[in-house]
Amino acid sequence: MNESTQLELLRNIFPKFRGKYAQFPTTSAANGNPFYVYNRPFGRVDALVAHCMVRHFQPRSIVEVGSGFSSLILGRAAEKKQNVGPHLHRSISARLCSQGIYRVANVD
Repeated sequence: MNESTQLELLRNIFPKFRGKYAQFPTTSAANGNPFYVYNRPFGRVDALVAHCMVRHFQPRSIVEVGSGFSSLILGRAAEKKQNVGPHLHRSISARLCSQGIYRVANVD
C-alpha cells in the first residue's frame, strides 16, 4: 500500500474528472442510463475511483472478472476523449475484457 500516492490521487488527480463523474445518474430511472450510482453491487465510491483511475492512467487493456455496473463504468471511462492542448484531443481506447460470473442462490 502506498498511502501517499493514494492521497495524491484523491486530493489532486481525481478532482480533475469531477465534471464527468458528477453527471453519473443517481437512480435507475435517470435518463434510461443502465448505470446509476445508488446501486448495491458497485456503488458511488467504487464507480468514481474506477472511472478516475482509467481516465488518469489510460491503460491499454483492462481485464475484469465479472460483468455488470463496473463494466459499464470502465467501458465508458475508456471511451472518453481528453484535452491535451488547444483544439487537440486524445482518445482513450482501452480494450476491456470482461468475464461474467453467475451467482448461485444461497443455500442455508
